[in-house]
Amino acid sequence: MTSEIAVVDGTRHLVRVLSFQLPRVNIKFITDGTGRALTQDEEWTESHDISVIVTYLPIQILPQLPVTIYHFTQRNQHIPRASEYVADHTGEPFASTTNHGLGSGVYGLFFNDERIAQLYKQPDQQIIPIQCYNPYYLQNSKHGESLTRASKELDRLADDKLNNKEVLINGLVMLWNLVFYQSHRRTPVTSELLDEVINEAVSNRLQSLNPVVSPIVILMKALGYDSIVATDPYNNNWSRGCVAFLPIQGYNPIITTRRQRLFLG
Repeated sequence: MTSEIAVVDGTRHLVRVLSFQLPRVNIKFITDGTGRALTQDEEWTESHDISVIVTYLPIQILPQLPVTIYHFTQRNQHIPRASEYVADHTGEPFASTTNHGLGSGVYGLFFNDERIAQLYKQPDQQIIPIQCYNPYYLQNSKHGESLTRASKELDRLADDKLNNKEVLINGLVMLWNLVFYQSHRRTPVTSELLDEVINEAVSNRLQSLNPVVSPIVILMKALGYDSIVATDPYNNNWSRGCVAFLPIQGYNPIITTRRQRLFLG
């Protein structure tokens, strides 16, 4: 388990997060107030408000809503292409769809100004602006990696459910609450919600012959988000990017699968 920075009574400590019952968090102290590493016998555990965790305090100024991301597509292609949809029906269709786990939708990059986006456009490309009205913000590289880990575990458990295997969800609850406390969301993700997400994802896959959305999209929409947006260089780049979930105002995007996608992946 990774270490976090906590400020307790004005003193910084290195801690490990053991469990949540938001807004409380149980943490194990692994350094003292001077920064000295504690032995296993010296380590201790306390319960605190989650606000003591300061590792992920956002340092960038977030853009005003709605946020515009820029979708790069082929020249003369005036309709956005949505990718990362689950196309297969057997094996591990959810886990095999994507490596980054950001979900199904229209991918793009965030720029403060469309004129900057134009500088990145190739001669055979055009840019389509996509507005996001309630995005979930990724704060930094560690936050992005945490979301990928939780999303991929969600995919894995959906595959287990699809293949009639036992689904053990407790670890998944911890992973998703680790994601959301990094953005200071106070409402916890529950095992009941994640069960519903997995059941809906599997039901969609069994009942439809067409590509379906990945489980993270079902989860994020249930929590009120219409997109995932990042402004930092680790997440806001060509290998990850920002994603707007369908439907998208003003567009009826072309849905592509992993084998067909032309843009991010």
